Amino acid sequence: MNYLLKNFKEKHSILIILILIISMIFDILWIKIYDLVPAWDQGFHLSYLYKYHYLIKDCNLFDWNWWKMFWSVSDNYRGPLTYILSGIFTQISQLSLNNAILSNTLFNILNVITIYKISHKFFSREIGLWASFFYSFNAYIFNLRNDYLIDLSQLSFLYLNYLLLSNWYFSKSNNFLLKIFSGISLGFLFLVKPTGIFYLILPLLLIFIKKL
Repeated sequence: MNYLLKNFKEKHSILIILILIISMIFDILWIKIYDLVPAWDQGFHLSYLYKYHYLIKDCNLFDWNWWKMFWSVSDNYRGPLTYILSGIFTQISQLSLNNAILSNTLFNILNVITIYKISHKFFSREIGLWASFFYSFNAYIFNLRNDYLIDLSQLSFLYLNYLLLSNWYFSKSNNFLLKIFSGISLGFLFLVKPTGIFYLILPLLLIFIKKL
């Protein structure tokens, strides 16, 4: 019985990985086939990414001026975390529009896994697989993945928060690690887009009422 259960879980993990690989192949083919030209919004976000790319490249952790420039690049309601993670990605690959778009893979992986986990928690593993599948091959999400905006990264950290807050809500023990990780994920969301916090008002209120 334990062997069957373990084998069942492994098959689901393989299918999730397969969904991620296929969606990534589609994205690579799309940006290779079409000569993409950034729109105004995309160009605006790319300018932030380029600044962080060069700041990370010339990283000097012991220079106060470097830290000041690092945190002052994004000086509006758009937080810097999306550009920082994409900037790390472009260090490994190369600074270009195509690689900036491919950096969305980081957020897409987080989305697929959290969607699967949330669906599994509230429904079943099978529904988790179908939810991950429909998310990955949805035309709207496909367009988001192949554009450089902060919507996909905001969505990924919203899902992460929903997952952690759900685990905290249903937790029967006083799990301090879960509280810490929930707080960190909330901070990540704030660093992507502070206004994203409004999407979590209801789950935070439910947790407050239950724990009180």
